[in-house]
Amino acid sequence: MIRDSLKTRRFLPFSTLAVFLLSGCSALNLDIWNDKQGVTQSNYPPFGSVKDFVLPMDVYDLDNVRRAYVQEARFKVLGSCLKKFGFTMPKHDVTPIRYPKNAAYLGWLGEKDVAHYGYLGPKDQDAEEFAALDGLRMFVIPAEQDAAHSGIGASRVNGIKIPKMGCAGEAERALNAGATGLDGTKLVKEYDFKRLHSLMEDAAVTGFKDKRIAEAAVRWSDCMKSKGFSYKEPFEAQSDPLWQAGYSGRGRRAVSTLEIKTAVADEQCRLQVNYSGVRRAAYVDSQNAIIIKNRDLLQRLQNLMETRYANATEILE
Repeated sequence: MIRDSLKTRRFLPFSTLAVFLLSGCSALNLDIWNDKQGVTQSNYPPFGSVKDFVLPMDVYDLDNVRRAYVQEARFKVLGSCLKKFGFTMPKHDVTPIRYPKNAAYLGWLGEKDVAHYGYLGPKDQDAEEFAALDGLRMFVIPAEQDAAHSGIGASRVNGIKIPKMGCAGEAERALNAGATGLDGTKLVKEYDFKRLHSLMEDAAVTGFKDKRIAEAAVRWSDCMKSKGFSYKEPFEAQSDPLWQAGYSGRGRRAVSTLEIKTAVADEQCRLQVNYSGVRRAAYVDSQNAIIIKNRDLLQRLQNLMETRYANATEILE
């Protein structure tokens, strides 16, 4: 069975999240659209490298290297727990996430190498793109290990009592040891750390409603028309059903010449209208608004993340 490495991972439905990831924003300064001249005078900084991917809420999270360290410790505890039931830890990857954090939020195509791979990107990039948001990769849990892993569906496996919330819960408790709960008490819950990423999703929802994204999409659409393509917004091009035509759901789908041409034009137009720069400004605004309303909660989340990292170093010694 294929599922997330954390069974309780909170994500919006894929189709909904995809819209937010491919469309969102708010801003530091207003774009001024001159209808007569047909040009944009923008105060948004140009967006052109991974250094531009930083967003305000990132300061409360661990970087990719420390995230990976925590995951390595988590899997060590998880593997030891599964061993008690006679199981071997399933194959998993604990190397740092390769895809830049926030690249999906900001509608950035620069990491996909669209001239070769179209919207599909290099092998396994889709999985890395979504893992970059919260640092969690998916892996395969054999059906016979499911109850021991999750604590759901049975109280014992092979005659041995399953710990609360399974071996996954045991791993989270080891990482959370000594941390303060999000309500200010010592009763920290196993998956409290995921609240940070749900707040980031809340910022995505808010940013998606910002009218400046729609304005940027109009400019992008005009650019695409000049190149012979008719789409209203980037998401429409990136999710065109044509790219899925003939795909059976097995293996890696084929990428057509038309998809590559479309994706190349799309990337050029996003750069031309500074689409990701507008989105970044929007997410800065929407995340800052959430920070203002949740300062105490975010401070506790930051402390929790640091505690998890400190515990990971001890687990891996």
